[in-house]
Amino acid sequence: MKKSINNSQPLKNLKHFYIGFIIFSLIIHSIYGLFNLYGFKTGKYVQKSLTVKDFQIVGAETSSDNTLITTTDDAQLILTGDVKSITIKCEFSQDPGEFVSFYNKSADNAFSAQKMLYAKFIDGYYVFEYPFGTKQIRIDAGVFPSITVDFDEIIINKPTVQTVWGSITSQLFYCLVVPPVLFLLTDTVKQITKKKN
Repeated sequence: MKKSINNSQPLKNLKHFYIGFIIFSLIIHSIYGLFNLYGFKTGKYVQKSLTVKDFQIVGAETSSDNTLITTTDDAQLILTGDVKSITIKCEFSQDPGEFVSFYNKSADNAFSAQKMLYAKFIDGYYVFEYPFGTKQIRIDAGVFPSITVDFDEIIINKPTVQTVWGSITSQLFYCLVVPPVLFLLTDTVKQITKKKN
């Protein structure tokens, strides 16, 4: 008599992978959020409005408290302190070519491409979100000289759901993609092991 094949078993295993990964993600996400929440509650991250002159300026000059004019192809705004996020509303006189931020956790001006962030553009604001423990940030205001940047608003450490708990969208993406990949890898390893035995 032929044994019946249980076609539902792989689906059950995949479901278990999904459930396990979602639980794991929620735990990690909660720990991440609690660390950030602790930082905001204890005053480690203080919300503050800034002007351009609150930054160390490299490769640029100011014509007012909130107007920056780049003088090189590598204009930089450097801020040292505990920073979780920075929210910027500004206008450029021309396409800056690049508007990015760097961060480090040692406040020694040792910035690298491995610790670079692109801004999220939300409701007219550029938002940079930094990992826990960031001690220094650098914002590159463009890759051309003679760009005028008018800053309407600069706010650091503005507590929002996004800055405290992180990106929900990216978590949903990982929850959809990672479990089937793990399932396929595990299943492949099982099949190879069976063949060897």
